Amino acid sequence: MIRNKILFVVFISAICFISCTPKNIPPKEEPPAIPQPTDIQVQPVNPSELFPIVQDGSWGYINTNGQTVIKPQFNWANPFSEGLASVEIINGEDAKFGYIDATGKVVIEPEYFFAGDFSDGLAAVQLGDKCGYIDHSGQLIIQPEYDDIWGFSEGLAMVNIGDKCGYVDKKGELVIPLQFDYPDWDDIKPTWVNFKDGLAMVKVAEDETDKFGFIDKQGKFVIKPQFDECSPFTEGLALVKKGDWTTGKYGFINKKGEYIAKPQFSEGESFSEGLAAVSVGDTETGKWGFVDTTGRFIIKPQYSAAKSFCGGLAAVKIGEGEEGKFGYIDKTGSIIINPQYDDAKGFSNGRAPIFIGDWETGRWGYIDGTGKTIVEPKFEDAYEFFDGLAVAVVGDVNIGEYWYVDKDGNSVINSNLSWEYVNFVLLPRFKSGGVESGGAGL
Repeated sequence: MIRNKILFVVFISAICFISCTPKNIPPKEEPPAIPQPTDIQVQPVNPSELFPIVQDGSWGYINTNGQTVIKPQFNWANPFSEGLASVEIINGEDAKFGYIDATGKVVIEPEYFFAGDFSDGLAAVQLGDKCGYIDHSGQLIIQPEYDDIWGFSEGLAMVNIGDKCGYVDKKGELVIPLQFDYPDWDDIKPTWVNFKDGLAMVKVAEDETDKFGFIDKQGKFVIKPQFDECSPFTEGLALVKKGDWTTGKYGFINKKGEYIAKPQFSEGESFSEGLAAVSVGDTETGKWGFVDTTGRFIIKPQYSAAKSFCGGLAAVKIGEGEEGKFGYIDKTGSIIINPQYDDAKGFSNGRAPIFIGDWETGRWGYIDGTGKTIVEPKFEDAYEFFDGLAVAVVGDVNIGEYWYVDKDGNSVINSNLSWEYVNFVLLPRFKSGGVESGGAGL
């Protein structure tokens, strides 16, 4: 999605106050000296392995070794997508977005109020107060006539005028008329409206309540709007909810809209690696287990918390409250890494962030797949690895230093990125090992 930049700033300002990590806590220990990127220009190996940094107010890019590939010189820089990155360039008193290649060369001149990611060969751009699409050469393929637009996926992209949304093809034809209600980003992620395996999730307001369903590429409802909450299909199944937030239950449907597990779970996660974490009982004391794609429990409900499988392992909490600890199980339910952590996240690139201590003094570190500590807990927060680097925080989450660290725990560089940029620009693009399909820049 691409939206007016001013609205984005207001949006970010509002959500900045929401965080599960305590604020204004000083680091437990002084961090080691952080190396600055070298001025030597190196040949990039892959645009997807370039990471944005900020130095003295200017944006550039480093590689996974912390070497400067593109010297800091821009007013803003987005991650690369399809070999290009949108950057904001100041010319006198004017600042506009254009695109650079992996050498830092401007290949599409800066002339846009905002410019998003490329997906399916096209990128969303804003000219004045309207949005359209360009190709890799910078040619305007779809004229700017929409209020908001999203990235292309499977040849179609959602567009919006007023309070209604439809879909255009890559020729700019409105193949699905403006008829669906504008998505509420408190409930769904922007990429969830993209087509995937021939289906897209849409919202329809009915009797002062919002209902979600799925349409095909002709705009026909394959699964009529009937769900109060909905997630996109993963591994052929979608997590859906019927009922309000207090009494509603979650279940799973297939692409025909048939239940493989009727709404019966108090909480649930989408399928990952053939299994989905679900909870039975109330949200306070319920137990988590894992079901397979037939809806059958493979690992019975027994954990006070559970997270999705990544790399063959899932983090689960054994025990209640502050006495409970997180460990990791395999797909048979066998404990692979003993419960010993106060929080834990999923594996990526062979590493997982783990948390030890209470929420005032505890810190995050990293372990490998055997449970060996690779990085001692010392960070205020720690994110998953993508393309060989992870982001970890020293100091206050909102105003602290966001480091890039490598898989051995070495501090590669202080990125000087903000909490907003890391969580709403950088990380969504690096999930699943690359740019999420359909991302548009913010």
